[in-house]
Amino acid sequence: MLARLSLVFSMFMLLLFMYGILINVQKIEDNKCRMTYMYEVPQFLRLPLLESDSFPAFGLYAYTEGENIHKVKSVEFSGAPILFIPGNGGSFKQVRSLASVALRKAIKNNLHTQANFFTVDLDEQYSGLYGGVLDQQVEFVQLCIRKILELYSRYSDGPKSLILVGHSMGGKIAQAVAVYPGIAPLINTILAISSPLDLPVLAMDHYYHQFYTTINEHWSSNRSFCTTTLKISTRFDQFQCDETDKPIKSLDHILLVTIGGGVRDTMVHDALTYSTFSDLHAMTYNIPNVWLSADHVCIVWCLQLVLVINRFFYSIIQTNKFGKNKFIDAKYVRKQQANLYFKGKDAYLTEKLKIRNNVDHETWIEDIRRNFQYKFKTGLPRTRMQMIRLTDDPLYKYLACEVTNLLSKDWVFGCAANEMHENMRYCSDSISLNNYSKILPPREHNRQIVELDLHDLKHKNPSWTHVLLRFPKSQELLYFSIDINMYYNRILNVTLPKWYSFGNTALIDDTQLGSIFYKINIYGLDYSFQAFAIVITTRSCNSTSHPPLIDVNIPWSEHFNRFSYNVRAKNRSIFYVFIPVNTPVHRTGDYPVLVNLYISPECRYSISYEQSISVMIARIVQQFGSWVPAHCVAVLLLSFKHQMSLIPDNKNFKCGSFNLAIVKSTPLFLISASRAFDKIFSLLKILPQPENCDASFIILIIINGAAKAFLYMVTAVAWTCIVSCGNLVHRILLRLIACPLPQVSSTLVFFIQKFPLAIGIILISVAFTSSGSVALSCACFIYFIKITKMYEEYLENCVHKIAQNAANYFGREVQNICSRKDIGNKDQSNRLDDENATTSSANNQKEYDSIHHCLNCIHFHFTMFLLLVVACMINFPNFITWAKTYRFSPSLKPDASLIPSLIQLICLSTLWQITSPKNIKGYKHIAGILYLLAVVCIVYCQVLIYRLNFVISSVFLIVTVHQVFGQKRNVEN
Repeated sequence: MLARLSLVFSMFMLLLFMYGILINVQKIEDNKCRMTYMYEVPQFLRLPLLESDSFPAFGLYAYTEGENIHKVKSVEFSGAPILFIPGNGGSFKQVRSLASVALRKAIKNNLHTQANFFTVDLDEQYSGLYGGVLDQQVEFVQLCIRKILELYSRYSDGPKSLILVGHSMGGKIAQAVAVYPGIAPLINTILAISSPLDLPVLAMDHYYHQFYTTINEHWSSNRSFCTTTLKISTRFDQFQCDETDKPIKSLDHILLVTIGGGVRDTMVHDALTYSTFSDLHAMTYNIPNVWLSADHVCIVWCLQLVLVINRFFYSIIQTNKFGKNKFIDAKYVRKQQANLYFKGKDAYLTEKLKIRNNVDHETWIEDIRRNFQYKFKTGLPRTRMQMIRLTDDPLYKYLACEVTNLLSKDWVFGCAANEMHENMRYCSDSISLNNYSKILPPREHNRQIVELDLHDLKHKNPSWTHVLLRFPKSQELLYFSIDINMYYNRILNVTLPKWYSFGNTALIDDTQLGSIFYKINIYGLDYSFQAFAIVITTRSCNSTSHPPLIDVNIPWSEHFNRFSYNVRAKNRSIFYVFIPVNTPVHRTGDYPVLVNLYISPECRYSISYEQSISVMIARIVQQFGSWVPAHCVAVLLLSFKHQMSLIPDNKNFKCGSFNLAIVKSTPLFLISASRAFDKIFSLLKILPQPENCDASFIILIIINGAAKAFLYMVTAVAWTCIVSCGNLVHRILLRLIACPLPQVSSTLVFFIQKFPLAIGIILISVAFTSSGSVALSCACFIYFIKITKMYEEYLENCVHKIAQNAANYFGREVQNICSRKDIGNKDQSNRLDDENATTSSANNQKEYDSIHHCLNCIHFHFTMFLLLVVACMINFPNFITWAKTYRFSPSLKPDASLIPSLIQLICLSTLWQITSPKNIKGYKHIAGILYLLAVVCIVYCQVLIYRLNFVISSVFLIVTVHQVFGQKRNVEN
């Protein structure tokens, strides 16, 4: 009963997992990116490389449009060079959006300042799945960098460095090429867009792990860091980069800017886009004038982001007197410009600028009200200086002012208004406070807000009497709202339960009319998979008011602060709050996540919150879905262990059914054991350190339960195919190997039918001449045929047994009748019945043993077949890479699947040669080893998936050695 309940629970976990996939596919947010259109036909001119013969699949191109192609054909480049590197499966043509907007911008300024875009064709290789192609791509890109800068060598003051723009894995290639000998001085800036720089999304082979480890070690030893260390994830440590602008090490001069796509990017989630080596990290939802999430593909053509990136590029281009362009060398200037365009932080705003006021052209107004709004539909005839008094009154503690359609960024000041002019109090000098203001999305409304603690400001500047809000003269609509309050009345505290709570909880039933903001402190939001929904219901509102807006601030990781808003305001708005990285252990519960809620002063709202299970499951799938292969193998090994445990040391030799074994494998005990072994393995220095994945126990239960249910469904499908399609597949196989030459064809058919050693040699040859993954795929197909033939033999034996029993029964009856007539002696007739019964019993036992042995073979080989199928799935990226590069080379080099495939194929050839499973000793020891390997899958293989290859190969090797060299048991009679 417990086993059945465990299976039902696993099915429920699988449904949750599939629901999370559905939420991720449907997206939590709508796609708000605008398309980037071409004004003329894009042209890609291939540039020749001397080493092109060594890279027949790759190419270097220069981008241009329309009439400008004649300059490119004559190799006349006068713009600052930028090289685009596509990512996993990406095309070199993805540069079109960035390059086209840059070209339009250059034409607009009469080509005085311009950038030249180049792009590399990496044959759309799946570099995000197979790490064997990464070194080759790095080598080709460094050749392209040298070639591009060589094009400018004719100019004495031409560019000596370029910018690398990498999308997806292209960002990691850009980072890797910087450590190539002699390349670092040639790189000015690296812009990585949706790139997993510190950790791969999927580590499907050891080349990936080695590549990332090597590059990260080079950057760590050749780039300066500060000593502050902050653990922000269970999977890796984050470091704050050194703020010094003096290049000390070889990579210090490179400005590394990383950009993440946000919640819509389901391929590379937020935390992976940040790098420990970043000088600046920005998420698209927090970049001024972008304010949205972009999925993994559309981020390269999203017009809002493309415009910001090009503005940054052109801001760091300098032009010499001959009209030639290059990028600024000074890193601090480039960093200031990056902060301006990607963070909205202007360098001069942090300085206390002293401003001289012109009272003759200004209107000075002091309003003692605490909440008021002004709307000037036709603009202002004179500059308006709105004065806010600094006082110790508790009601005048906190100021929030929101202004719409104000183009000036310099609008908040502090001063001592001790002078008089025509009955107006004013101050001739004032100090800028614009470092307290910030821009609010969406872009169309041009909103700014300032928040000031007036008591604290008065304490730090005792001579000041007022805060000034300066609204310049204009003819456009201007609207501002002022909200002065006690501050603590606007603080709402929320403590999330540790796991989950159902229902909606009210925070405030009715907001105060005229209020601009509320602040929500969320305690207990400690894990990246948690999701918190703020529900805002409009009670009454002016139709022209702004929609609600939230600003999420994460105190331990400011890189992931974000805005969220609704384009079309409705009566009910839901905002999802989550953190991309876990709370550091030493800060858990002490520092809440702060949510600034900005609302319209003309509206009244009710505010409530709830935990969002849909978004929570979606984030679990996004962040931990890659752990499923490890848990699938763990469940397989645990089920195999149960099968082996059913073979006791007595005369009953029985290999259990995989269907029943998988039902009995409960995830609770396996996960508990893995937690215990994790601590034990950590103490043993001789062993590799376990993966630092202290995920919630609930997450492991969900992933393991989903893996178990998935395997159960796969088993059902596999058995259906075996029962119904075995003969069909067998015929297809014979047709596939049929050759025009009858003798060769008949020979191959003979090998297939006789099987074991001959087919094993062929598969090993395939592994050497093409790829190990190809040989494994062929082995899966052949293994399936073998199992179907076993099943056919089992059915034949069963049918033969039934027919024989019926024949024996009727034969005995006829014989008894004839014997009684001939002999006429009852005792002699009974003696003949006993002799027939004894003979029949012996024959029945032999038939039963034959059927039972056939069933044991099916159960045993079916589990081994499933392990082989999982091995094929793990090595499938090798297979598609081999297929993609086959036109250049019939064999895949390097081949990460070669060694595991050879081990498995040799073991399979041996197992197919002998009758297995044998009635030998040691099955209990094998069961114990399988349980230990199942634990190893969870402790060592959740992140580094390629390690499962060696776990599966170990199982094949251990089982084969046991079957070949195991001692025969003494069967009790």
